[in-house]
Amino acid sequence: MPGAANGVFEWTNYERTYRKNNNVPCVNGTQTWTGYLYPGIITTHPTKTEDYSIRGKFKVPVNLHIGNIGLASSYAGAVDSVPPAIHGGNIDDRRIGKGATMYYPVQVPGALLSLGDAHTSQGDSEFDGTAIETSLTATLKITLHKKGSLPKVVSKLNFPLLENANEYVVHGFTYNDYLKELDSPFKDVYNKSTLDRAFTVTYNNTRDFIMNAFDLTEDQAITAITVAMDFGIDQVVDGNWGIHCIVPKWMFNMSDMTPYSPLTMPGTSKPANMTLQTTL
Repeated sequence: MPGAANGVFEWTNYERTYRKNNNVPCVNGTQTWTGYLYPGIITTHPTKTEDYSIRGKFKVPVNLHIGNIGLASSYAGAVDSVPPAIHGGNIDDRRIGKGATMYYPVQVPGALLSLGDAHTSQGDSEFDGTAIETSLTATLKITLHKKGSLPKVVSKLNFPLLENANEYVVHGFTYNDYLKELDSPFKDVYNKSTLDRAFTVTYNNTRDFIMNAFDLTEDQAITAITVAMDFGIDQVVDGNWGIHCIVPKWMFNMSDMTPYSPLTMPGTSKPANMTLQTTL
């Protein structure tokens, strides 16, 4: 961390980003790196003094969720557990918590489910490399859907799909399957990740998903996405950057024409039954 003076540490090397420093040797026999490298890497503290000054500055709600759930990839060889892809993995979507259902395309016999990277809380983006990391004991129900009898909503699934009571969440990444799309996947996925491309992949996934699940034409799907669906960023720290699209279930329930009342006020995270005062 260049630019240290009088105990004040400032980031001055803006070219030294996370994705350009993915090959950093650690101290023999430990999971520790010396010096300050980038957020998310355990390092020797530059001042050797822990800073707890953030205490009392703000509060966040507990939102227990698991950042990394996925199946084994069909890639021939060991796979980096950090970048997510079609098989799941380190998606870091804070919505993957209690009551959520995740669907993953199976690529190898036995599927080989694994999970970890649990969080107490995390905002979309996980911007500094980690959220509030924790240990969780999860109870999961695992269902294998055979290829010949797949539910319609997942019959053409080629990405990790989240379902909860009110919505589907479509995931996309810079590369839907970087292991097959890149010549040097474990290097290039860190160097070539962009949100522009991740948005395009997520849009394509969402369009194809709702066309298949709800019998829409492409024009109808584009209109539905435009007028009622929200895109957001899952993470920009895992190499293969992730974006999601939220697909509300209510908009396709044409048998119930009761006016829809959103749980939150549009444009905010405040409950819809609260009073919002605006002073101009």
